[in-house]
Amino acid sequence: MVAAAKLANFRTQAIERRAAPRRRAANLRQRRQSGWLYRGRCQLQLAGHPRRHPDAGAGQSVRPPPRRIRQLRLRRPGGNRPRRHHAAESGVLMAAAFSFRPALRRLLIAFSLLFAPLFASADDPSIEYPVKAAYLLRFTDYVEWPAASFPQADTPLVIAVLGSDRFAQTLGQLLAGRSYHQHAFRIRTVKPGDNLDGVQMLFVSQQAQSAFHRIAGGLDDKPVLTITEAAGDMPPGSVINFVKTDNRVGFVISLANARRVNLKLSSRLLSVAMRVEGG
Repeated sequence: MVAAAKLANFRTQAIERRAAPRRRAANLRQRRQSGWLYRGRCQLQLAGHPRRHPDAGAGQSVRPPPRRIRQLRLRRPGGNRPRRHHAAESGVLMAAAFSFRPALRRLLIAFSLLFAPLFASADDPSIEYPVKAAYLLRFTDYVEWPAASFPQADTPLVIAVLGSDRFAQTLGQLLAGRSYHQHAFRIRTVKPGDNLDGVQMLFVSQQAQSAFHRIAGGLDDKPVLTITEAAGDMPPGSVINFVKTDNRVGFVISLANARRVNLKLSSRLLSVAMRVEGG
């Protein structure tokens, strides 16, 4: 009987020894699965409080997290995470965005008078003259005079006005404090027969067209940008002539007259003219 009991006990121990590896493997798989689920959850935990792991026994804790609020994020397979900009790169992008807007706004304001004819009343000079004065200011950005027109660094850009003191006053108010490449603007009112030496621009009002015909011949050898507002055809000697169509102010350019007085006009100015003659 004793021998039979010992034999049965021996067989039981042998069976348990053979089953032990399978039990350990099953326990290991269970612990791994529970651990991955724990690490995969999104949590928000305050620092300073030890975090207990589900597999930790009594009195055991995992390593405490850093002393800050930390959020654990579950990474998706494939790594479809948004691109993160470095601080320097973000600063450049922000600076470019904020600096571009004012620059674009200034550019649009500067070219607005050239890229679209402006509305003006057909009978009210108080509206029409400021528009034409603004055109004159813009013209200076797209006209190149010979170097001899500005012999000194402080030689002013003189604009002579024939036939309209009111326009001369409007133009003077607009150009006050402005300059052309460091050359200050000067406004002069002139009459037929006045000396036009030292004048770079001449504005001839509609009322003075007949007087202009008498003095136009004396400007053939002078680099003067002559601007008229004659109805009908381009007056002889005029480089730019203002015209009105449907209460809109535009201008026509005589490229042949500009070349004759040795003035270079920008292609941008030519592209926005209503018509270019002698091209």
